[in-house]
Amino acid sequence: VLVEHLRKRRMRAMLILDYSNPLYEETVMVTNEATGEIRREVASPHTAQGITAFARWATAAAGHFRGRGVVWEIWNEPNIGFWKPKPNVDDYSRLVMSTCNAMRALDPGAIIVAPATSEFPWDFLEAFCKSGALECLDGVSVHPYRNPSRPPESAGDDYRRLRELLDRHATQGGRRRLPILSGEW
Repeated sequence: VLVEHLRKRRMRAMLILDYSNPLYEETVMVTNEATGEIRREVASPHTAQGITAFARWATAAAGHFRGRGVVWEIWNEPNIGFWKPKPNVDDYSRLVMSTCNAMRALDPGAIIVAPATSEFPWDFLEAFCKSGALECLDGVSVHPYRNPSRPPESAGDDYRRLRELLDRHATQGGRRRLPILSGEW
């Protein structure tokens, strides 16, 4: 219903494909960085079985909303504690490539973005670009949060640096210029 209401108003939904299923990934111990609390959580998709299951689930979602203009964002802030037990750009990149390719097989017109990072983690972004995951995507999403000591206007410099990074990788790989989306702030 929400997606249809948005379409009537010439708007699109951006739906985030995220989190794990305990049927496919093990339970791990995770420490909350803010509180120090240790708890059991399901690991992010990193096994072949977990990645395949996630890609099947994402493809089913894409099939359900096919033709409705949804923008799909793969995971939420994989560079911080949302990726369990700790951020891993290689595992995340494999998840993106598998999920994106599976979704495209069903719906070549799907609009898919990633990596939806919190802030601009330059080492993570560089490794993600080198992984080959950009080839499948329609855009690069970031969540440009700022430390409270940095004004919102400081994001402009980070966006310019991200554009340069993406353009450098597009030139090296012969890819098209990908747009940058602010998925959350």
